[in-house]
Amino acid sequence: MTGKRKALAASCLLVVAGGLVPRACTTARIRSCAALVIAIMVLAGCGQNPSPAAGTAPPPPPSGAGDRKGPEAGPVQPAQAQPVPAPGQPPPAEAKKMRRVKALVSGRVQNVGFRAFTTAQANQLGLTGYVLNLKDGRVEAVIEGPDDKVEELIKAIKTGPPGARVDGVQLEEQPHRGEFRSFTIGR
Repeated sequence: MTGKRKALAASCLLVVAGGLVPRACTTARIRSCAALVIAIMVLAGCGQNPSPAAGTAPPPPPSGAGDRKGPEAGPVQPAQAQPVPAPGQPPPAEAKKMRRVKALVSGRVQNVGFRAFTTAQANQLGLTGYVLNLKDGRVEAVIEGPDDKVEELIKAIKTGPPGARVDGVQLEEQPHRGEFRSFTIGR
């Protein structure tokens, strides 16, 4: 960095850090000062290892002012690493099992608001997929999401909205693909 740039960087740091803007500074100069300060901050972080080695706990966050209450507070303990299951081992109990189900609904399920009802229920549960009318009078729904939420939607589908009559629901389990971003009404 040239001497002129170092001087500019130092004055920019003082201006930005102190919140003072000299009268001679123009808006363009203030913007370039801010950009230079950001660049310096980014470069200052270079050389640090952002990701710890696999299987090790991340380093504890730096302690800031006010974190400790004197020497009686004791040493800072590093954060505990979360266990990662080995290949072939079942996931932790907290992990939600994802599920995909194709449902074919028969009965009086077209022209009664069944697709809108299903979409509203799915969105409320945070599920993804689609629902559409079939030419044979049935409704098809493909539902993806956590197992418990999918089960709630299937229960709602078996009842349907007011005005609908559900005679049967044929379910087909499919491998979860995660291909949908939302729950939509197909045509």
